Amino acid sequence: MIQYFQDIATTFLKYRYLHNNNILIKKINKIVYSLCKASIRILIPLCYHYNKSEQPGIAAGSYDGSPPIILSLTTFPARVNTIWIVLETLMRQSFKPNRIILWLAAEQFPNGLSELPGKVLNMQKRGLEIRFCDDLRSHKKYYYTMLENPDAIVITVDDDVFYPENMVSLLVKQYQRHPNCIVANRAHKITFADNKVAPYSKWITFALGEKNPSMLLVPTGVGGCLWPPHILHKEVFNKKAMKELAPLADDMWLKCMGVLNGVKVVKSMPILSEFFTLRGLYKTGLAKQNIGKNLNDIQLSKIMEAYSIDFSIYRDS
Repeated sequence: MIQYFQDIATTFLKYRYLHNNNILIKKINKIVYSLCKASIRILIPLCYHYNKSEQPGIAAGSYDGSPPIILSLTTFPARVNTIWIVLETLMRQSFKPNRIILWLAAEQFPNGLSELPGKVLNMQKRGLEIRFCDDLRSHKKYYYTMLENPDAIVITVDDDVFYPENMVSLLVKQYQRHPNCIVANRAHKITFADNKVAPYSKWITFALGEKNPSMLLVPTGVGGCLWPPHILHKEVFNKKAMKELAPLADDMWLKCMGVLNGVKVVKSMPILSEFFTLRGLYKTGLAKQNIGKNLNDIQLSKIMEAYSIDFSIYRDS
């Protein structure tokens, strides 16, 4: 059902793109997206409530010739009562991963599993793994999964999104075409001002129409990102540097760790509608801080300086 509404929104977004963001068409596109989002927020919780599933959320066996695929995410107490909806969307993927791991900070959940809703605990029967770890904020979504499973394909997702049923399949199909690239369902493209990286707010949002791998594409976790085995520089596991340079900006940290290895990013589709988020969660997440207070720019600048990264050399690539 989620995929159906996203297909509608994507169709209108393509139409808007083809007509060069015509003002009227842009307004219509915005209305259509808002209607789809409102419908999703009402229908999906009802659907999951009345149409309960006991089906496994993970694949029964491995995929021939492919590394294991692990879906990895994290959450925190403010969202623990709604994370079941996100997990349910991941459990109902058309292309199932081999594992789904939810990472929780032990200090935020001192009483362990007893602090989690029954709907989340019941998903363990369908393949969900719940792990406790040190609190690395949003970095928990990837850090421990990649560290413990270096030969696996890791797909990171956020904890506030209704993921369409084809989210994983879109990433995997593009990975098969570009096995040496990071694959993202959603990405922005870096722009420049005076030969320097422009502020985040001036980047090309969603990089509509971008077909080819690029060093200037920055994957954003909200849409789901696929990280092939060993694709990131070993510095990705440097906790000290991570906490000092990018405590709140996992997207920027991961992007730069790919750049250090000379890895390009490719979008799963040139044009794909924005994903639908759960109601009222923006105020509890990092987006408001990182964008509203320009923390993305500040943290990216620190990482670039620390690792001598110069994105301007990729302007014509």
